[in-house]
Amino acid sequence: MTACPRAGRKRARTVPDSRGANIVRAATLATLAAAALAATLAVPANAQRVPPRGALPLSQIIAGVEKSQPVSSFREVEWDDDGYRDMEFINTNNRTVNIRIDPMTGEPWSRRSR
Repeated sequence: MTACPRAGRKRARTVPDSRGANIVRAATLATLAAAALAATLAVPANAQRVPPRGALPLSQIIAGVEKSQPVSSFREVEWDDDGYRDMEFINTNNRTVNIRIDPMTGEPWSRRSR
């Protein structure tokens, strides 16, 4: 480390390459590589990140929920790793409603249908 003459702070030492640009120290690169690897491993291998091919568009699913439920406003719509859309909305009676929607049919998920 060398002292920064303006602020009295220390700055990381860099090594110029053949073109005169600065090369980041190897320790910093190793830290960045470890962080990238950790971020990659944070998602389970069997998790679905996107709806399956042939799934209904989200806009069509929301329109179907609005037709079948007394929706005042949506609070959250997310894709769940187990293959369903989780939706949270406020109904016209000011109550929070949570439903799961099958992305292929647009129908609410039911344990009876499985």
